[in-house]
Amino acid sequence: MKRKMYTNKRILSGFLYGLLMFLLAFSVAQLRVKREDDLAHLLGVGMVTVNNDDMTSDLKGHFSSKDLLFVKMLSYEDKHELVMGDIVVVYDLQSRRFIAHRIEEIITDDGQLYYLIKGDLNDTMDQPVATSDIIGIKRGHISGIASIYDYIQSPKGFALFILLPVVLLWILSAIILVRSLLIYHRKNLEKSFLMRAEAQALEVEHEFMHIRQQLLKEFHLDN
Repeated sequence: MKRKMYTNKRILSGFLYGLLMFLLAFSVAQLRVKREDDLAHLLGVGMVTVNNDDMTSDLKGHFSSKDLLFVKMLSYEDKHELVMGDIVVVYDLQSRRFIAHRIEEIITDDGQLYYLIKGDLNDTMDQPVATSDIIGIKRGHISGIASIYDYIQSPKGFALFILLPVVLLWILSAIILVRSLLIYHRKNLEKSFLMRAEAQALEVEHEFMHIRQQLLKEFHLDN
């Protein structure tokens, strides 16, 4: 029973530390965003929301403005190997928002590669997009949590859902550490006390045997 409780405590501690590290890493990624067209990401994967519903079609990879998109960040080489049908994320200067549209055509102009993209429900193409303007490619999404993610991105939401849990987890971790040290110290004290008690008992017993021998010798009872 005690072993099971100990195992559960270790699992809980591991989960809390893992969550703490994720929140800290996410916080660092958020703080590293210097420009509005930068996308925070961890291990090459970012998250983004869009404010239009021009991708709510029946085509592969369709999504809505209510969905949170997972975006794979692309290297220079990756940006030159995209194919038609890929959904790419770019920053729209007019709306000052990220958009995720599908590649409909690939063209080359004066040795420069451009992608023609558009929303599935739109009739016209967007402005040609150079490879350097591609931020990433959509790899998946979670439906219905875009508003939650956007709130977390706000200063109030960031403080409430990121900074506060980090602080609380640090405090909880500190309490667990102090408690573990106290238990360890108490066990050491108990062990030290038992060793001293045993040593004193042996010393008393030895002294008793010495006195007994002296008395026997004194009264000639040792024969």
